[in-house]
Amino acid sequence: AGWNRKKNENEKFRRLKDTELHIIQGGANGEIDQFKYVNELYEAQKDILVGKDGKIKLLESELMRLRKSAGMQIPFVDISSEARANYDNLISLSYAPTIVTDFSKTDTIPVFEVKWKKEAKRVDTEKDAKKLSGWLKLRLKNDKIQLREVAD
Repeated sequence: AGWNRKKNENEKFRRLKDTELHIIQGGANGEIDQFKYVNELYEAQKDILVGKDGKIKLLESELMRLRKSAGMQIPFVDISSEARANYDNLISLSYAPTIVTDFSKTDTIPVFEVKWKKEAKRVDTEKDAKKLSGWLKLRLKNDKIQLREVAD
């Protein structure tokens, strides 16, 4: 009652004139135990959330890796059919992404390997290899593509 009277009499507290001050003191042990319980629950939930944030970051990075990997996938059946139709001397075509490092950075390079007919003229296979390499880069929209010739 003293605080309520003082705020009404003192000009400094005129903005508080129509308010009432009630002080509720938690003296019972049960209230303290409830506070401790709520605080422990809060801390436990906070730890769970931090753990979930870590898992989310890990999953996001894995998703980015998989998306990048999916970007390296090619429509091999279509590519090989088109290549076969366009290059008479071609007897086989293979594809594999190759991981390459210069020990400061690592990159994945799409590598195609070709086999030409034995009776094909070397000048023709060299010309076809250059043309095939350019076509693969254009068709797959990737300038990193490498073409390697495989001998029998």
